[in-house]
Amino acid sequence: MGIHKSVVRVLAASLLFAIAPLSVSLAAGELVLKFGKSDGMHADIMFASDKTSDRAIVIRTGQVGEAGSHLFLDVGGVGKPLITHIMTDQECQAGGKGCEFVIGGKSEAYGRIVAALRHGKMLHIGVETGQKMVMSMDAPLKGFGASYDKQ
Repeated sequence: MGIHKSVVRVLAASLLFAIAPLSVSLAAGELVLKFGKSDGMHADIMFASDKTSDRAIVIRTGQVGEAGSHLFLDVGGVGKPLITHIMTDQECQAGGKGCEFVIGGKSEAYGRIVAALRHGKMLHIGVETGQKMVMSMDAPLKGFGASYDKQ
């Protein structure tokens, strides 16, 4: 799946959701960065860690997102998002239940994202829906590199 280059503008009039801090879990085979609470709006960024298979980053949202939504990641508030992606019908569940897309481990984007997370201090993830509702979450990245290396 390709990453669409698009400009995401967060309108000042949009509704922002500040979600609980990031939690990091290292389960068998993957590193997961979890934003928010599982029973509300949330986002997970999963890093496949099986050294014998292709690596991938899976970004999954819950209770937010629909086809046409913009998902964006920014590290360190440099102004230009690290990635932006327009969600497709194939990536989203009906009714705004959530979306999921995959960034292949052999892509240029994968290496760029991992490098930025290793060196960054703060990660911002956001989703802008067709109705201009914005989910916005920030979390510190301290310890990401060490956790990533343990996979």
